[in-house]
Amino acid sequence: MSVPAVAAASALVLGLLVLVPPRSPGARLRRLPRGHVARVWPRVAPVPVALLLVAALAPVGMGARVAVVAAAMLVHVDARRRRRRAGVERVRDCLDEAVSVLAAELSAGRFPPAAAESAAAVAPLLFAEAAGMVRVGGDPVPVLRAGGHRVPGASGLVDVAAAWQVAQRTGAPLAPVMERVRASVAADLATAQEAAEQLAPVHATARVLAVLPLAGIPVGWALGVDTVSALTTTAWGQACLLAAVGAVGLGLAWVEIIARRAEAGAR
Repeated sequence: MSVPAVAAASALVLGLLVLVPPRSPGARLRRLPRGHVARVWPRVAPVPVALLLVAALAPVGMGARVAVVAAAMLVHVDARRRRRRAGVERVRDCLDEAVSVLAAELSAGRFPPAAAESAAAVAPLLFAEAAGMVRVGGDPVPVLRAGGHRVPGASGLVDVAAAWQVAQRTGAPLAPVMERVRASVAADLATAQEAAEQLAPVHATARVLAVLPLAGIPVGWALGVDTVSALTTTAWGQACLLAAVGAVGLGLAWVEIIARRAEAGAR
């Protein structure tokens, strides 16, 4: 396989992986097994492995191999980050739906065990264990609180646990307290969705700028310059390639830091 063919194939793969939006971790969180959100990474792991094989087999310099390896790692990290963000958004949606069902069931006069079972039917990852505790007469507060801290995007479970604990200790009706929790979870979801909508163009622009330098390869060919050979076999070319990959990585990291600060400020 020639150097231009290897470089063109690698550039195409990198560009598509960076620009194609990630699939949601599942159509509905209620259909996913426990721990699914934390196990999405194996789906994208073969991609950098394939690029590593390309880097190992292609007749290029060591600097170019290192650059391809670094680019593969960037693609892998970006894919994991986007899938994790999609999973968190799905968890928030299901939490809002489950808490709404829980509050509605309690307001309709159903007993807490039945209401908890209804919430577990909507989002078993979030409420199944707590509903089991309520069904046998146990205390669901520790389970709910632990889930709120363990599952990304499910921090509203901590409020559900607090409401349940207040009702247990004071004997206050659970329905009105849970209704306030429902309103709080809905407000948090709306804020998170607005922040995600505002940051979506930022992430898209960053990914476009990350792959834009790849357009220089066909431009160089059109001008009669063997761009690929210059970047992969000469010392200066490999140094420039490494610097470019490093700059792209720093740029993506900086955009991610800014996005996280904006999301934290929106909470």
